[in-house]
Amino acid sequence: MKITYLGHASLLVQSKNYSVIIDPYLSKNPLIDIDPKTINVDAVIVSHGHHDHIGDSITIAKNNHCPIVASRQLCNHFLLSDHSVSTISAQIGVRTQLAWGEIELTPAIHGDKVDIINNLKDTAPPTGILLTMNGKTLYHLGDTYLFDEMKTIGDTHTIAIAALPIGGIYTTDIDESIIVAKKIKAKQYIPIHYDTFEDIQANPKEWQEKMQSNGFNTTLINYKETISI
Repeated sequence: MKITYLGHASLLVQSKNYSVIIDPYLSKNPLIDIDPKTINVDAVIVSHGHHDHIGDSITIAKNNHCPIVASRQLCNHFLLSDHSVSTISAQIGVRTQLAWGEIELTPAIHGDKVDIINNLKDTAPPTGILLTMNGKTLYHLGDTYLFDEMKTIGDTHTIAIAALPIGGIYTTDIDESIIVAKKIKAKQYIPIHYDTFEDIQANPKEWQEKMQSNGFNTTLINYKETISI
């Protein structure tokens, strides 16, 4: 599994034959210069309905003739917004097998508003994402605060790497992410969801020092940098 950090909470995840993108907030991200039209993937995965996670999902999905994978409620919003989009509904606690791997959504504690303009008034649950490719599992926590079930997720899954939000305000901050790590027990951690906006400034080196002092294996990924696990 290869993981490329595309800024904010966006990750490009690749195996030998497949690639998927999570929360592709690219064209409006002030800190990174990536044209969504250059992204080649087999699926777009979206954790929840806020604009900085939906991002360029529809553009990328249509350009690649690939599905958007999200909760059923969020898929309904995408379909109503653009009938030409293909979607796959995933569920919290249910493992769904797809050509490129396996996906399971997890709970997340965050707002459920959907920033897609259409006539649908339904909200959509915020979620985390357990993504398995080539036998290795990434836990992308989405936007979340602490919740008790994190320990259960760690106890029932072997997590090779976890992407932890550290910017605070809307998610866990640096110190809270350490508590998360103690619950989910991943083998490796990377930070996400920080510095993009003024109110989520965080020092990733401080995060790394605090995580390592608690015995956790961490990696800082620069924008557009790729790591292999």
